[in-house]
Amino acid sequence: MPIVDREDLKNYVELPLLGICEELYDKGIVTVASSANKQDIDSGYCSLLINFESLSKENKDIVQSIATCILTTPEEEEKKAYFSYFDEQNKSRQIWITPDTKGGHGGYGRRLQIMIQANSQSTALEIQSSFKQVTDLFVDQSGIM
Repeated sequence: MPIVDREDLKNYVELPLLGICEELYDKGIVTVASSANKQDIDSGYCSLLINFESLSKENKDIVQSIATCILTTPEEEEKKAYFSYFDEQNKSRQIWITPDTKGGHGGYGRRLQIMIQANSQSTALEIQSSFKQVTDLFVDQSGIM
């Protein structure tokens, strides 16, 4: 079910990422998926997917400058080692631009994937703060799209 308004996010987004997704929504940035539940935390990572194609040119430029991995073909995505690309300044963070998989993952084409390390000791505030370091870089594009 598509998100029609900001209030809908509360029905789909887990608490650690709710505030982040609300801020992105307010900036006109399309969030495809988010995951920060106990299973994700136990696996060591929480993630956020953004529709890369929906970003303004300015936001795409920002992403290109901070991405730790830019995959250009579906074959590259299939071969990638999920946890082998890290932000050099923050080893607990990964930022990827995935290739267009011809309608895969909901038909959104290219996606921005942000993954943050987490564990059972991580608080919701710590998880949110880690994502916020990346998402605060985005500019408001709500009037552009």
